[in-house]
Amino acid sequence: MNLHHFESFDSYAQAILGAHARVFLLGPRGNGWRIGHLDVGGIDVQRGVAAAPNLCEATGRSTHLTLLLSQPPSSPTWLNGAPFAGDSIGIMAPSRGYAFRAAGPNEWITIALPLGSDLFLGSGLTAQTLRRWADAESMVHTDYLHVAALRDAAITSMAPSCPPEIGRRLIEQRLRDLIASRTPVERCRGRPSISMSKLCESP
Repeated sequence: MNLHHFESFDSYAQAILGAHARVFLLGPRGNGWRIGHLDVGGIDVQRGVAAAPNLCEATGRSTHLTLLLSQPPSSPTWLNGAPFAGDSIGIMAPSRGYAFRAAGPNEWITIALPLGSDLFLGSGLTAQTLRRWADAESMVHTDYLHVAALRDAAITSMAPSCPPEIGRRLIEQRLRDLIASRTPVERCRGRPSISMSKLCESP
């Protein structure tokens, strides 16, 4: 996928896909505005480069759950006032309002998952987590390696040599891995597995 270059900030703002958005320029205009979009087997992936500080106020797509990755290295960025870090993913829930702010030039990627996707079906961990994110979350934190892996999967899926079906499977697998990594390990609870007498005899 090639990133389309925009000469004006206004044309860049109008090209942001799938959201009712108002984008405000907070710094010098410059001319480094670029956006690219690709349908990856039903998952919408968009990548943008912003040349100056900006503020985007928008409403998430009613038919999709959108994940926002603010790419490092970049200027400080926030979603609904919560700062992005290497371990952060912004969650833009369907039909909910949000505000994204960048303190300087920045890059970002969005991954829009259709609510009708098989990922949302069933009682498994991935489906339950995505349904919860679609209902309430705005920022989630996890291991930065899994965030980087999801970002890499999105970038790989945009390559001309990557078939859309392979790209979609790669994104879905990295998303499952990321969600699984957020599950706390349960400690053993209840009575010990050995008898009380043997427990008392143990040093």
